[in-house]
Amino acid sequence: MTKKLLSYALPIIQVLTLILVIALIGGGSKSLGGTTNYDALDVTDGISVDSTNVFDGSGNLSLTGSRTATIAGILTGTGDVRLKVPVQSGTVTTIASSSVDTLTAAQVCDSSVIAKASWNGIASSTAITTLPSAATMFADCLTTNGDSIQIAFRNLHTTAGSSTAITAGASSTLVGVDANSDIINGANEALLEFIRYSATELIVVIREFTAAD
Repeated sequence: MTKKLLSYALPIIQVLTLILVIALIGGGSKSLGGTTNYDALDVTDGISVDSTNVFDGSGNLSLTGSRTATIAGILTGTGDVRLKVPVQSGTVTTIASSSVDTLTAAQVCDSSVIAKASWNGIASSTAITTLPSAATMFADCLTTNGDSIQIAFRNLHTTAGSSTAITAGASSTLVGVDANSDIINGANEALLEFIRYSATELIVVIREFTAAD
């Protein structure tokens, strides 16, 4: 009797084992030690790895609660963008203490503040800082007509009369200044806004601030 029961039980165990193996291999997700691995994220079915909806049935992205998103590439939004008190990141770049220098597109696009270091021994009391050309700015960060970026420019030289003349780069038009250059006096600052007007023209709006302001 015992041998007959074993002979019936063995095929049943084999079938159950086969079903379990197929379920583990063919399933869309597998759980090992409490970790769930998803083969793909379906943006139309609202699948989420943490039981919180990420995409709704229309493909809209929704992140609830406290979430941190990091994107290493370029983030482009074609519709309206609403942000609560956004912070513009950047760096402080100090350029050399020379009588004549030219800013690069990378310095403008990646910096929040550009500071002209103190200088000595210049024959003229005015140093010259030339802005990047329109072409280099368009290639770096102002890729579409209407794009703009703002930076602060500081003249760190405090000696009386030691001013810095900001001059236009190639295919650039300065706004709010006389002629095509603006004088930033010693220890003064200016706000520079770069605006891509067309595929061939860059507008730079300069607003200078003094201690009296």
